[in-house]
Amino acid sequence: MLQSCFSNSNSPVNTLGGWYTLTSISSDTPVDLNNDGVRSVDFLGELTARYYDHTQQATIPMFASTGSVYNAEIRPHASNQNKTPSIDFNFPHQAIDSTSLSNRNYFLHWYQPAFEGFTYEIQKDQQIKLIDKLTISNKKIGTVTHLERINANSFELMMDKNVFDFVDKKWKIVQLKAIYLRADF
Repeated sequence: MLQSCFSNSNSPVNTLGGWYTLTSISSDTPVDLNNDGVRSVDFLGELTARYYDHTQQATIPMFASTGSVYNAEIRPHASNQNKTPSIDFNFPHQAIDSTSLSNRNYFLHWYQPAFEGFTYEIQKDQQIKLIDKLTISNKKIGTVTHLERINANSFELMMDKNVFDFVDKKWKIVQLKAIYLRADF
């Protein structure tokens, strides 16, 4: 009986589970996500700024970082019965369209959640090994390159992300660093 109290289990303790909110996103390359003609490396600032329509005459809100749609969910956690270690980052990805092939007025439809369906393992040194189990092609969206726990309530996600820059009117790959903070729901 005493031996079970002092068990020398080498299994890492999983305290990652829960919901996390995006608190910052920075880019290695300045981009214009909101069609205002100004590029910035503050990727989250570009997402949350009001979006200019293709006529440049009206602005509309397109993204709210406080919305639950883009919260990361790491399982297992108390409010989810699924015990499989999995992560949905729900990172915002632009859905871009154009008005016609002749005048090429590009516009943003919405932001769709991306980077979902990962599994992970916690290593003995408490590092997180991310396993990509996505069934769709990442070429259109990008690739998660690194996940690192900052502390008990936050983690950093690094990715090479395909983004549409409204200044150049084309897709480009940028390196992003996103910080997530545990949310209390």
